Amino acid sequence: MGHYDAMNITSELLAKFFDKRCTPAEAAVVSDYLKSNPDVLNEYLSEAEWEEVRATKVLPASFWDNAWEEIQQRKEQPGGRLIWLKRTAVAASVALLLGAGYMVWINNTTHDKKIVEHKATHHRIENTSETAMQLVLPDSSRVALSPASVLDYEEPFGNSRPVFLTGAAVFTVTKNDKKPFTVYSGVLATTVLGTTFRVEAFQADNTIRVKLLEGKVVVRAADSTTTLKGNYFLSPGEELRYNKQLMTASMIRKIIPVNETYLRERNDAVGNWYMFNKASLATVFDQLSQMYGVPVIYNKTQLNDLYFVGKFEKTDSLKNILQTIGQLNNLKVEPMKNGGYIIK
Repeated sequence: MGHYDAMNITSELLAKFFDKRCTPAEAAVVSDYLKSNPDVLNEYLSEAEWEEVRATKVLPASFWDNAWEEIQQRKEQPGGRLIWLKRTAVAASVALLLGAGYMVWINNTTHDKKIVEHKATHHRIENTSETAMQLVLPDSSRVALSPASVLDYEEPFGNSRPVFLTGAAVFTVTKNDKKPFTVYSGVLATTVLGTTFRVEAFQADNTIRVKLLEGKVVVRAADSTTTLKGNYFLSPGEELRYNKQLMTASMIRKIIPVNETYLRERNDAVGNWYMFNKASLATVFDQLSQMYGVPVIYNKTQLNDLYFVGKFEKTDSLKNILQTIGQLNNLKVEPMKNGGYIIK
């Protein structure tokens, strides 16, 4: 361990440590200091709530999952000290993992100092087909990965569930209050506990889009190099759009006329939104056709045993709604010349 000088342990250095922006050398010095000053450790840990933390470009989320889990479980154990171990990058495609390490505790009271390394398997899923790819993650969350899109994640998940998206996907997240699920899409990070939402983050596009279908999400900067005007909390039906060139975020909705008379007759249409609760897809398509006054053609036998739960704003376009439902159920949506749609 490196020796520390108490005079060099500044509040700025401690802040860097708990903001996850420190280097391994700095962390070694701070770790020595925290060992001798456990009250400081307790003070900072009380402020480090997992749903508010974020991985930076210096260290990956998996690093902090392992490190903070060990700290929280054994911070009061006598004779403990922190050391840094080098970790091999699991894939060149995950640049955040290069050169990173992670912290573990060693008990000085034992003669055999055993180091337990938390190994993770990296997964990269690429959709080279023309239809959405249906995925099931280790936590049973479901992903409809769009064509020309890539999803990266590590298995098993730690104290949080980070995934990295290039392209577009619809996520239906398994609820777990203790392990937030975060989608990193370029400069944005979308964190949820359990919900359904869509993210579009193609490298060639100038805009990143996050659309919430059900539940609640918070969208924030993915790292310290991106500046946002605070966190953005989305309600069902809302969409956040981030302009990569201007580095600005905004909530934008297109006004699409909907059959108001039909909506007033529906028990599940309230205010500016309506929802489907475990409705068969055939019923959903029929009702959407009536709402928007547009033909929606489908093969009923193809939709057997398929159901949908979701909430939409009356300002949502029929095209976006159908594409979202199609991605979730591996269906293709094709526009017709008369303005209608064919579901295949």
